[in-house]
Parts: sequence; structure tokens; C-alpha cells
Amino acid sequence: MTPFLLYLHFEYIIMRAKTVRNEAVIFDFDDTLVKDSARSHLYRDGKYVRSMDADEFNHYVKQPNEEFDFSEFDNAKFIQAKKGPAWYLLHIYNDAAEEARSLVPIFIITARRETVKPAIIEFLRRNEINNLPAENIYCVGSPDVRAEDIPQLKEKIILTEIKPYYSKITIYDDNDLTINHLKTIPGINAVLIK
Repeated sequence: MTPFLLYLHFEYIIMRAKTVRNEAVIFDFDDTLVKDSARSHLYRDGKYVRSMDADEFNHYVKQPNEEFDFSEFDNAKFIQAKKGPAWYLLHIYNDAAEEARSLVPIFIITARRETVKPAIIEFLRRNEINNLPAENIYCVGSPDVRAEDIPQLKEKIILTEIKPYYSKITIYDDNDLTINHLKTIPGINAVLIK
């Protein structure tokens, strides 16, 4: 989707939010809101094999004798990210909330672990995103998470923590597996961001 079409899509959501106050927006963090240098490190039988960026990890099928080291994603120093492809949309939602043009709440669901949540919040505040409460950031990562588990983990958060309160949800994510999984759920508009 081109930036112009995403902008028109956003304007439509804001217009609807003024009349239907039951909408929410969700963003993925890595490779959606930010581009980061953190990488996952693959080990097979205890020996280092290679490093992967977020997109490679999203499509990798972990074998029984393999483990991932996600330490770079847990380290706050690696949130020295650049603004990603959906950053300007987040900024538009944030600005609309600040100017009381919109009551659409913003959420982030990331595959990072809970330990890095304070660094995510600090990064957002440092970049003038002030209308996203800490309790609206969900971290679904764990030491044994597999790439193929992430869509289901995000779905669980959406269905248990967000969907009960909002009947129309738009989620922006760079992972096509997550988008394909979530777009089958009624009331969810899943938008692929690359």
C-alpha cells in the first residue's frame, strides 16, 4: 500500500472514529514502527549458525535441535532505531489524539520480551509519541518463542485484551504470516506494511 493510500485509509478511520467510538489501532514494533539493528542469533546443537533480521526470523521454521538468542532484542541499547514505514501513521494517530480530533486508542503488540518495554516507552516519548499509555504496549516474546507462534500470540492478546472493548480494529504489521492469520477474524482489518 502506498503512503498516499495509507494516509487516505487513516483519514477514513479518523472520520469513522468521530461517529463510531469503538475503533482501535494496533502497530507491530520491529520493521513496522521502527527499523532496528537488533538481530536474532541461531544456534544448532549449541553452535552458532547465523544471525537473522526480523523478516528472516518471521519466515524461519525452527528445528528441534535449534535455539535462538534474542539478547539484542532484550537490550535497551539496541533501541536506537530509525523510524520505520508505519511511523508516520503512528504520529498522525498520536497528533489526532493530542488535538482531540480522534478518540481511537493506540496499541503496540511486539514479539519482544516484557523486559524491554521500558525502553520502548522511552523511545516513543523521546520521539514525541505521548498518547500511548504503557498498559497499551504488549510484549509477547519469550526465550522459546518460535516465529510461527507469533501470529497466535498476537491473536490471543487482541482477542482477550482489546477486541472485547473495540469491535473494529486495524492492525499494521510487517509479518505477512501475522496479517494472513488475523485478517480472518471478523472486525479486524489487517494491513501489511513493508
